[in-house]
Amino acid sequence: MLLLSALLLVLSCGTASSSTLYVPDGYPTIQAAVDNATAGDTIVIRNGTYLENVVVNKSITITSDSGPDYTTVNASNESDNVFTITASNVSITGLTIGRARDVAIRAGVYLGGVQNCTISNNVITGNARGIYVSGGGHHNISHNRIESNSVAGIYMYYSSHNTITDSYMGSNGVGVCLDYYCDYNTLYNNSIQHNSGEGVYLDYSSHNTIANCSLINNSGEGEVYLYLSDYNTIENSSLMSGNLSYGGGRGMFMDGADHCTIRGNIIRCNYVGIYLYSGCDNNLIYNNLFNHSQYDAYVSDARFNRWNITKTPGRNIVGGPYLGGNYWSTYNGTDTNGDGLGDTPYTVAGLNVDYLPLVRPAGPSPPVALFHTLHEINNVGVPVRFISDSYDRDGTIVSWTWDFGDGTNATGENVSHTYSAYRWDATNSTYLPYSVSLTVVDNSSANNTTTRAVMVYMAGGMQMEMAG
Repeated sequence: MLLLSALLLVLSCGTASSSTLYVPDGYPTIQAAVDNATAGDTIVIRNGTYLENVVVNKSITITSDSGPDYTTVNASNESDNVFTITASNVSITGLTIGRARDVAIRAGVYLGGVQNCTISNNVITGNARGIYVSGGGHHNISHNRIESNSVAGIYMYYSSHNTITDSYMGSNGVGVCLDYYCDYNTLYNNSIQHNSGEGVYLDYSSHNTIANCSLINNSGEGEVYLYLSDYNTIENSSLMSGNLSYGGGRGMFMDGADHCTIRGNIIRCNYVGIYLYSGCDNNLIYNNLFNHSQYDAYVSDARFNRWNITKTPGRNIVGGPYLGGNYWSTYNGTDTNGDGLGDTPYTVAGLNVDYLPLVRPAGPSPPVALFHTLHEINNVGVPVRFISDSYDRDGTIVSWTWDFGDGTNATGENVSHTYSAYRWDATNSTYLPYSVSLTVVDNSSANNTTTRAVMVYMAGGMQMEMAG
């Protein structure tokens, strides 16, 4: 009998299920629900605005009933974090989070020394720091809109193995800051625009990857600024400050950064495309397009960098059949054998030489389709302004065709479109993006298409709630 009782106890423990707690119908505040939850539980917050500073000290999920445009959590004490997370394996999703703004180190979401948390599908705005990660790591930060945070959109300190994906960081201080031994982090498929500081700033942080990101019209030292940060990779991204004036924008600024790999990027419309300052050595920089800048590159006291790989079969960034060096708008050499690689080297500065500069293939080059959205918040019922950044290397673009992903189309270089509905995954409490495509055709009838995910949120009270 004793053995049977013990067996039943084990089976009972093994089949315990998690619970769902509701605010405010089950508990009057989010904190009260957290205090009564156990690990594995889910807290669902009903529509409304909540004034709280919430400490999450259990491995739970906090989500909303209808998404961030209907559910806002603002700091009750604006000198403290909105959410302070002190437990690992916490998920925060589907909320608008703001007003932790009176102290520079406070944040909408603060993660202190914890692991494996998920921060997704939120609007995080009007704080000093949008998300602040101190220590710990292995976090997933995805599909967030992080804007108008005075110090930084995302600020990490001594935190590694995090992923930041499919998010918008705009009109913050710095877009993303990895400060002091933030290693092995990945930034992928993010749009980082119009920040008053750098788009991405790495300080004493190494082995990080920035890939498939769009960095446009950020200020500070550059779209990407690497300071004493080694073994980082920046690839397949667009870096465009839009400031060609003297002392203006830099696509990339490297200061004391060694053994980095810069490849496959479009770096254009800057005062300086890439600036290597003191002590930048042993970097590999190849298959980038440097164009429409006052200076494609500037090197100061930096030696022994490689600006090309060996001739390797593969489509390069200007459509040629071989990988080698970079495309330079100021290269005037020839390509007598038609392999898409220049016959003579391109001297960047001093010992910095591209021995295999890229040359446009013979015949017309196709245009390059690029675009971004002008508005900081895309809401149902509010016109979204689409701006083409497309260009043609040897001709003129004559037509622009837009597919907005909702069954409607338009033509024109810069257009507006009003969405009548948002896309919402109720099972996972997350917004789904529209897939927007732009096809451009040039005067030789060559064409190119690009597609981007554009998030559209339900029209709600978020702007009004955050404005006070």
